[in-house]
Amino acid sequence: MRIALSNASLLSVLYLALAVVIEALRRLFPDSGFDAAARTIERFPAGALRLFGLLQPLNALYHHLREAYVEVVPEAVVRLAYGITTVGIIFALGFLVAAGMWAVRAVWERRLQRKA
Repeated sequence: MRIALSNASLLSVLYLALAVVIEALRRLFPDSGFDAAARTIERFPAGALRLFGLLQPLNALYHHLREAYVEVVPEAVVRLAYGITTVGIIFALGFLVAAGMWAVRAVWERRLQRKA
């Protein structure tokens, strides 16, 4: 289980670091292909939020905050929601893989005990 937690942590850090770098490059070079790269990175958490029915409420919150506050605040809220969603998915997948590996190992050890 410790390995799954380490792997999930590493993947989360790498994914979020990549997203931060792409976002910074998108802001520095607005007319380049980094805008498409940012949309590609956002597609993963947006799809998960849509699957769980949370994308529409997030969209409503975005528009509400945009009308009430400075434009930067709603974008930060959306980025935070996407980041939390991505980290959650990575950890959930890591633990699912760890549980599957544990089950395979348990079956394998039982079969070896029967043969001995």
